[in-house]
Amino acid sequence: MWLDRIESPTCAGGRFSIECKVSQILVIWEDPNVTDLDSAQIAATNLAQTYISAVGFAVGANYAVEILLVRREDGQSHFYGPKNPALDFGEASKTVLPECMSLAGSDPHFRFALIDYCKAIMNPIETGFHCFRAIEAIKCAFDPKDWNKMHAALGTTRAQIDSIVKVNADPIRHGNWSEIPITTKAERDGALLLTRDILYKHLKYRQSASRK
Repeated sequence: MWLDRIESPTCAGGRFSIECKVSQILVIWEDPNVTDLDSAQIAATNLAQTYISAVGFAVGANYAVEILLVRREDGQSHFYGPKNPALDFGEASKTVLPECMSLAGSDPHFRFALIDYCKAIMNPIETGFHCFRAIEAIKCAFDPKDWNKMHAALGTTRAQIDSIVKVNADPIRHGNWSEIPITTKAERDGALLLTRDILYKHLKYRQSASRK
């Protein structure tokens, strides 16, 4: 994997540079609007994926980007691993895992909802898009054309889904990338938590129905 050093101004009057050597990516970002580590990680991931995708397009390869370490000029740093502690089921994960495995084997809607949910965790830019698609998959398990059947069964509301998830999903769904709103970590975690809870409610609903 290769990418010569590229430097360019940002839209807000700052500057960035990016280079990749031996599959290691370095992004240096100077932007007055990016002041916290989480926002910097999201911005750097988006930037790096853009340029790495250009390389992939040129050579016909699939490259993915994961920014693992973000460090400020003052030395403050944070390591970003694959796990989001806010989404962990804790001790309950010991029972959630086998239950998920069992339902995913028989319910294609739940299976692909799980896949989209994990894509939402991995991709900070497209979190809303993958979360909404995961929720839509659960909706289709009840009725492809009627949201109300899922709401009645799981106690969800369309207003909640629209305000927390769909607002960030629609621009990507329609290819209108310039309209993607800037989201905070709290807003991103909110979308992921709502999606996780809907998937979990569906899991428990199907288990309850199978016992009848």
